[in-house]
Amino acid sequence: MNPAESLLNRFRQHAVRRLGTDYFCRRTALDIVARCEEMKLPILGIDGYFLTETTTHQPIEWILDLSKSPLDYDAARQFIEAGAALPLFYEFVLGTHEGNM
Repeated sequence: MNPAESLLNRFRQHAVRRLGTDYFCRRTALDIVARCEEMKLPILGIDGYFLTETTTHQPIEWILDLSKSPLDYDAARQFIEAGAALPLFYEFVLGTHEGNM
């Protein structure tokens, strides 16, 4: 298992899982960003979703592409905090190491 899979696996118990995808609440998403920073694990993207019992909705304004600056953990935190007043859940796309940027 690569470092990205291993990291997300540690937080999976806190996720809403749908069709094989993990969606994390704001607090857990911030914990994932902090752990990525400690591990120097690149974050390639974060998507915010509204989840209901029957739908998974991903508005285009809640997509953060960090592929050009995957070690910008402050931008990741700011993106998540910007949605603090909304009932968003977050999906992560992580790189496996700094060479994966």
